[in-house]
Amino acid sequence: MRIINYYGKSGRVTLDNFNQEVKIYFDKIKELVRESKAQNAEIILLGDFNLHYEKYLDDKNNNRKIKKEHKLFEWIEDEQNFYDPFYIMFDNLSQHSLNTFYSFNTNQNPSRIDYIWVTENLFSETQECKIVNTTTINTDHRMLVYSIWSEDLIGKEVYKYNKMDGEQWELFQNDLNKYISNSEILKFNFNDKNNINHIWDKIKKGLVQASKNCIPIEKIKLTKSQVNPMKISNAYKSRTILGVLGQRLSHRSNHNLVYPQTT
Repeated sequence: MRIINYYGKSGRVTLDNFNQEVKIYFDKIKELVRESKAQNAEIILLGDFNLHYEKYLDDKNNNRKIKKEHKLFEWIEDEQNFYDPFYIMFDNLSQHSLNTFYSFNTNQNPSRIDYIWVTENLFSETQECKIVNTTTINTDHRMLVYSIWSEDLIGKEVYKYNKMDGEQWELFQNDLNKYISNSEILKFNFNDKNNINHIWDKIKKGLVQASKNCIPIEKIKLTKSQVNPMKISNAYKSRTILGVLGQRLSHRSNHNLVYPQTT
């Protein structure tokens, strides 16, 4: 496992200097992530980024140009497929604020600038995530608390898609359908572009849970030369298609979605 911690400098001396400095640090983050993935390591990427995710999401959903300092969000989630457990696990965002920064200046609105992203296998082992007020130190930040089931951290779990038969795939489909029904995904307004990212995150959560419940798993010891068997299976193609679908849903503008009829 690799933990990458980043602190983003707040404030701007000049726009050009700010962007130049940010690019240096962002390139280093990308280098560390690629290096970790090449070693088949699970990754936790966290820190005070001093960047506003909601502003990035608003630009993205409204087809506006993504600001240079926000392109890291796009790279983390769309290109590297990291999971934001807080955004996914907090089903009702109106009742569970994700804001982490509450300035001592009461005229400044609260905002979310602290983040934790994890790779898929770590997300599937999520035990708890919460945002708490600190009482032992004087700070204008709230604390992110994220815990996982540690017994599965030794070694890596590989889904044995090639061991699945028709009956097992049917169980997988039924498990996924049950999750969708219980999570009330279908009650969301799919034509509201502000809901799309949250809907897609919840769908990904269901896919991970159904895989854990229904697909045979083999635990292997991590080595630098270990090959991911997913990439040589037909299931990898299906997951790639789902990834493309997620990106298209995330980038849709004013197009109406058409859903297949179910019986």
